[in-house]
Amino acid sequence: MPLDSLQRLILDLVPESFFARLSARQPVLYEEAKAMAVSAPWGDPEAETVFPINRRALMENEVRASARENRLSCADSRHLGDNCGYVLVQAGKLRITAHHVDKPTRFVPPCRSRQQNAAVNAWLDTPYFEELLQELPPKLGDADSAHLYLLHGLVIENRAGKSYSSLFMRVAFPDSELARYVCNYDGLDLLQLYGADGESLAGTPNGGGGSLPDNARPVINIKPDREAVMGEDMKRGG
Repeated sequence: MPLDSLQRLILDLVPESFFARLSARQPVLYEEAKAMAVSAPWGDPEAETVFPINRRALMENEVRASARENRLSCADSRHLGDNCGYVLVQAGKLRITAHHVDKPTRFVPPCRSRQQNAAVNAWLDTPYFEELLQELPPKLGDADSAHLYLLHGLVIENRAGKSYSSLFMRVAFPDSELARYVCNYDGLDLLQLYGADGESLAGTPNGGGGSLPDNARPVINIKPDREAVMGEDMKRGG
């Protein structure tokens, strides 16, 4: 199966080792986040509140470190409400930000800064064909830039009285209206594509060669879970 245009854009501009480091470090960082939360002098309710905040903070720092390791431009930016900072990575025409969410399909809460960042994705709007239940992948054309979300989080499921946790990392393109994800790729599947066809251009110490199959599973036209989003003040960040 040939790569779609957005997969090609990622593989050509972002080094494999950028994503590989984040994927490898995520379990360790989440354990550190938990240890930090439970070791503080407070009770379980406070620890449960701080745990996801720690996950977000540690991953933001790791995104910055991975960008610098791979010689990608990165900047520490502030939301317009000046209530929260975030790391903005530039890889060619791709602008990347990281977001901690509670499930793989959760849409990141909108705010004015994110609206401005995602405005460059207007070229991603493509016709949706109801009869085919799909839309055509967007054509890159002469677009100057595109905004990409690195989504990460922890899902906890309760089955038969026991809790089971699993980590996820996704790479998603929001539409310019912050209403849906145009594409939402599994991070591990995306990593398998590097070097699969020998055409990726992004430099990486871990890349090159190989004959891995195209196993990426893009989730097209996701209708995101928005119950935790609709009440958000548009001035807020995070």
